[in-house]
Amino acid sequence: MVVGDIETGTELLVIGGGPGGYAAAIRAAQKGLDVTLVEKEDIGGTCLNRGCIPAKALIHAAGFQKDMESWDEIGIHNEGLDVEFSEVQEWKNDIVEKLNTGVKNKLKAVGVEVMKGEAHFLDDSTVRVEEEHRTDKLNFEKCVVATGSKPVEVPG
Repeated sequence: MVVGDIETGTELLVIGGGPGGYAAAIRAAQKGLDVTLVEKEDIGGTCLNRGCIPAKALIHAAGFQKDMESWDEIGIHNEGLDVEFSEVQEWKNDIVEKLNTGVKNKLKAVGVEVMKGEAHFLDDSTVRVEEEHRTDKLNFEKCVVATGSKPVEVPG
């Protein structure tokens, strides 16, 4: 249940906590601006949490298995070796968590306020940030929209 808006303000609002958004927020804070970053999901965006980084970690692990297949040729026998995919997944998840924590720590270290929620523009200097049981109204002087993109299928 939302009781009412809590109103706050910031010099720079960054909407989107992916690589573009968090980089902009960090740099602006380093330059002395009061920065608030709003992210509706996880800091780091698709690349860090579900895309590039996890995929590359799994590809790296698969490379080890591929290398193991050629060990017999050089006299290294691996009959007892086994790949436990659940453990590979844990390893990949640990990598993602460490990188995610690193980004969050950097944002905190430079003084960026992070708000979880979805931002909706009310006018050219105000957004409403909605999260499950909370709504905040945030006034801003400047805004960076870094919400990423999703592919659209081209008809035909």
